[in-house]
Amino acid sequence: RRDLNIVLLDEMKELVETQQRQKQQQPQSKTPTTTTTTIVDVRSAERFAGRVEEPRPGLRLGHMPGAINLPFVEVLQPNPETPGGPGLLLKPRDELQRILSRAGLLTSNKDDDDNDKDDKDKSSSSSTTATATSPKRIVTTCGSGATACIVAAALIKCDQDPDTVAIYDGSWTEWGGQPDTLIVTGNDNNNEENET
Repeated sequence: RRDLNIVLLDEMKELVETQQRQKQQQPQSKTPTTTTTTIVDVRSAERFAGRVEEPRPGLRLGHMPGAINLPFVEVLQPNPETPGGPGLLLKPRDELQRILSRAGLLTSNKDDDDNDKDDKDKSSSSSTTATATSPKRIVTTCGSGATACIVAAALIKCDQDPDTVAIYDGSWTEWGGQPDTLIVTGNDNNNEENET
């Protein structure tokens, strides 16, 4: 039995192809297609969009169709206690929840009263929390499989079920190095350009 938290190339191709089929089945819809898996590319926005060269020579530029971009640096902060230099650590949980919610990876749940439309004057300190979007599966990917682990850890810190978080181990080094994998360029997470 293989590890559910590691995605290999064949499964990744299947996930992307499934998302593409779902997208083609609903071409007129203005709402994004709901899928059971979200692919999160944690490379920089410039690399995601294919606007800069990859650090590894010979790789194609862009990202996987259907992937969203959340650069891993957005979930990190300096650690002043690191001996010998500036280290990094995950941001506090409440900040991570805001970041991951904005990226569409967590949903916002409010206490019972908060759903009442007449209660619009509630202060911003109300008990709104972001929680995991279970049972949705989230696959993180990056350049080589290392920094994808950072966003995976942030998701788990925000109570995403660890069984629903996976890492595409080959990441862009493998995907961008294949001659037959689908690639898009541009930075709009919903309206991709230039599919190859």
